[in-house]
Amino acid sequence: MKVFIDLFCGLGGASAAFRQHRNWKVIAIDNNPDLIPHVHGMILADVHQPLHTYTIIERLLLESLEQIQQVVVWMSPPCTEFSLANPQRPDEPDLTLLLDGIKIRNFIGTLCDEHGIECLWVVENVKGAIEWFNEELETPWHQRIGPFYLWGTIPWIDFRDRKDGEHRKGDSNKGSRALRPNLRALVPFSVSQALLDSLEHQTSLFDFTNMESL
Repeated sequence: MKVFIDLFCGLGGASAAFRQHRNWKVIAIDNNPDLIPHVHGMILADVHQPLHTYTIIERLLLESLEQIQQVVVWMSPPCTEFSLANPQRPDEPDLTLLLDGIKIRNFIGTLCDEHGIECLWVVENVKGAIEWFNEELETPWHQRIGPFYLWGTIPWIDFRDRKDGEHRKGDSNKGSRALRPNLRALVPFSVSQALLDSLEHQTSLFDFTNMESL
């Protein structure tokens, strides 16, 4: 069994393909109760409380620890303060959510190391986050798919859907006002599927370490 942990899950776009795969278990976390009817099994928790949120994740991992082979941690912190399309974007954006997400990722990584489980991570955000995220994550962004910039240790995603590659964040006015930010930030299913395919087709999930220069 493999586990996909979707922090700041929003409408669950990043984990959508993984939900349909029998070998993967999805743990979706968000603090917006309006999302519960739209994301099956979503756990209501606040990343601003990293130890509490990790404790919830840890309990779920421990339930089937002996069967887990890999864990992937996906983080999509809100991009409003980083978006170049936001005329009110602050000169010094608040990085607290990213830093709290990193704490949770580190807790999970330590648990995985203790039990010999492969643990990969990815952070997704927009172009305007690059200068800030490169410094905090201590690594340059890994791959770009349209408006989606990715950091982390995941394999190179072989993505060929031109339509979604041209998707632009911030172009959706559909849905209720409460969900519009989540609709704008929604990761297309094809991106989720491409990530799943890349993970499933790796002989070893650490074979890609030299691909970041591509």
